[in-house]
Amino acid sequence: MKGSRPFCSLILAAALVPLASAVCSGQSGLSQKPARVLPPQVFDMEPYDDVLELEAEELSNYLNFEGSRLNPIVRVKVSCYCKTKIDHAAKALRYQDLWFRHGDAIGLKEYAPLPAEDGDRVALLIKPRFKPYNEAEIAACSAALVRLRLALSLNRNMIETVRVPGLTLEAFVDALRKQHFVPYKELRKHVDVLIPIPLESENGSKVVSCFSPDS
Repeated sequence: MKGSRPFCSLILAAALVPLASAVCSGQSGLSQKPARVLPPQVFDMEPYDDVLELEAEELSNYLNFEGSRLNPIVRVKVSCYCKTKIDHAAKALRYQDLWFRHGDAIGLKEYAPLPAEDGDRVALLIKPRFKPYNEAEIAACSAALVRLRLALSLNRNMIETVRVPGLTLEAFVDALRKQHFVPYKELRKHVDVLIPIPLESENGSKVVSCFSPDS
């Protein structure tokens, strides 16, 4: 129909405006992809050189004999996904198994040297699961974080973030206090050497805890 041509022309012109803008900017409008929005439970490993994953499990029947003072024992498995910035299908490399009781280290088994290369920027991930982490498991993970903080510092690695699952952020903050790491905003005096552990939750809340020997 002749009367429909102006209307069709307007639609065509409107459709060509975004494409023309993309061409002028040096990009193809056909190659543009929508921004990737991940659900909060999914941890994006791509921004980091390496990602170390911690998985805690209370061993309820381990050393559970009469008179034993070693319960509860928590095993923390530490694995590393290497070169996640370029290898989007990186496989987990077993690094260490650690055993804790009330946050105190009582055992260690090392499978390989620290996989992160000197100077890599890394993230630490407390592996999410359906069953909530209990107090003993959070204490063990926090103690393991402190040990990894030291190992990574000696390796000149920058810890970009430490992702904790679910609603456990405050519980991790409290557990780290027992390891002499307190929220930075609570420090009342100058810190000569800043040793941070940057925590973040799945919903985006963040707390930076720093080593304070007097706490």
